Amino acid sequence: MASAVFLEKYFDCVNFLPHELQNSISELRETELQSRTEDQLAAIEQLQDECFDTSRSYADRRRNFVQLWQKVLDVRQTGDQKLELTSSMLETVRAIASVDQYGSCVTIG
Repeated sequence: MASAVFLEKYFDCVNFLPHELQNSISELRETELQSRTEDQLAAIEQLQDECFDTSRSYADRRRNFVQLWQKVLDVRQTGDQKLELTSSMLETVRAIASVDQYGSCVTIG
């Protein structure tokens, strides 16, 4: 009886894994495409240079600093989203691995 329940849970997990991982990977790709991280980093570098350009007025440098800060926060938020997705994928794989490890100890029959 216990092995039947185990097998049912195991097959549910195994069948669910590829779909779950594929969804997470697709969401991770979509996040990257929407954020255009490389473009954002280039914009941050340009704003950084403008912030420290002493030939600009204080008001211009201050405005650039505010823009720079917002870009950094945007990149941070995107990074947090990516970490959350990656953590979710890792938890899914670990759950399957633990079920699989337990399953290797179960004998059927």
